Amino acid sequence: MRSGITSVRRPRMTSVLWGWRLEGALALAAYAALRVANLVGPGGPVLVVGLAAIAAWQLPRQRHALLARLRAARDRRVVTAALWRCQILGRDGRIPRIARVSDLPVGRCYRLRLPAGLHAASLEPRVPEIAAAIGAREARLRSVATSAAFAELVVVTRDVLEYRIFGSPLLYAESTSLWEPIPLGLQEDGPVLELTLPEHNLLIGGEPGSGKSVVLSSIVAAGALDPTTTLTLLDGKQVELAVWRPVAETFVGPDLAEATETLEFLQSEMNLRYQHLLDLRRRKLDRTDAEGLRLVVIDELALYLRGGTKALHDRFAEALRDLVSRGRAAGVIVVAATQKPSHEVVPTFVRDLFSYRMAMRCTSPDASDTILGQGWATQGYSAATIDPAQRGIGYVLAEGGIPRRFRAPFFTDEDIAVLAGAGHCTHPVVLSGETVDTETGEIRRSVLRIACKDRRSTICPSCSYLYKTDAWILISTGLVGGKGLPPDVLEHPKVFVTLTAPSFGAVHRRTDQGECHPRARSPRCEHGHTTRCGAYHGDDDPMLGAPL
Repeated sequence: MRSGITSVRRPRMTSVLWGWRLEGALALAAYAALRVANLVGPGGPVLVVGLAAIAAWQLPRQRHALLARLRAARDRRVVTAALWRCQILGRDGRIPRIARVSDLPVGRCYRLRLPAGLHAASLEPRVPEIAAAIGAREARLRSVATSAAFAELVVVTRDVLEYRIFGSPLLYAESTSLWEPIPLGLQEDGPVLELTLPEHNLLIGGEPGSGKSVVLSSIVAAGALDPTTTLTLLDGKQVELAVWRPVAETFVGPDLAEATETLEFLQSEMNLRYQHLLDLRRRKLDRTDAEGLRLVVIDELALYLRGGTKALHDRFAEALRDLVSRGRAAGVIVVAATQKPSHEVVPTFVRDLFSYRMAMRCTSPDASDTILGQGWATQGYSAATIDPAQRGIGYVLAEGGIPRRFRAPFFTDEDIAVLAGAGHCTHPVVLSGETVDTETGEIRRSVLRIACKDRRSTICPSCSYLYKTDAWILISTGLVGGKGLPPDVLEHPKVFVTLTAPSFGAVHRRTDQGECHPRARSPRCEHGHTTRCGAYHGDDDPMLGAPL
């Protein structure tokens, strides 16, 4: 970087003239058109101006495109002038050349072609000076992975993370797959933050009220919408994750003994999965395996690692270490949240195994470095700089190797009730529509999930089990009482009657002749559907019992 350099090649005037090339070309074209129109007659220029006004009115797309290009050219000139005023010069006296401009939700991104003698690292300390010269809210510099000759200057004019984010794409998704990247919020540059969880584990840290539970809600929601994922929830506060209990296979409150037994059970299941992989001569599970993913979410990790007796929390720590270190290939994902994962709270042999880190608001730069790793706070990535009033904002260190600032969406109790309402149903009925706020008149898209309540275990094991449990309760109370029935029903005569309701008529079946429904007296039902099926259904055919 050189300031006040003396060079015979200082093309400042050339760059200024080049910045006005679009306006100059338009001015020359207008002058030429008026000169030609003047040759037609006295009314020629008026006619040309009128035709130009009509064309601008009748061609809105072209008008908007031209105005956008004019605004982009103006912003190019502002950035170019700021680079000259700040003396961002290479060895030949030239400033970085703007190669491309793109719009972002936070402002504009300028791809700079760096002259000889400049590189992204040397330009980084001058970025605040450039932002002040431009008059922008702030500026950020990003290196380009494909070429060291380029750098991207992001000029920020508005903060997209300033306001709380209500709603998430997960609220409108019929289903998800944890094998795919899941949306966890909005990045500071505008794009959606997406994380790929398989073969990774995530550690979340931050002060109380910083928004750790907000992030956990997005992760649990993504797991709940994946029919192949099994959820295990451990909540030291009892209430944060309790609302997700309907979609979890196991839920544990602040009971260290039960939490330890749960992790040790997951250890045994992980060993069975590895034995299965060994039998198949494979190294890891993938999305084609029937076992599916195991998502283990732990809130208030410090309570389990520092509560109870030393022998018990040592067992918990060892089981957690084993799951985090060996669970990746077996499809086990561990997401843990705590206030400050220092070595006094979380043993370093456990903390250092988490490949993904997420730092919400912290009280000091040291606390931020404890979560993200040493040295990031001195490079400008400190969660201590986050406004305490902005809950849900943090830094995530994942793909790319550089912390990214983001804000997680807020889930209301009603949102969670919608997502957890269908429980473990494999094929929930998704009703979508619009709701109107009676106070503001705002129209919002709404989704309601209802369990399919199918009695066939081949279609939905969860709903089938629910019906099986209901039948057992009805029979047992009719025999011995309970649930509001007096115990003297034991002395009553007993008759077991089964009734089949006239629901949907003929169903797919197996017959001695082989064909399901070979001949039908009426080829069509009253709704116009065929009542014939010539298929030969096997014993495990999922179509058995389904209506024609």
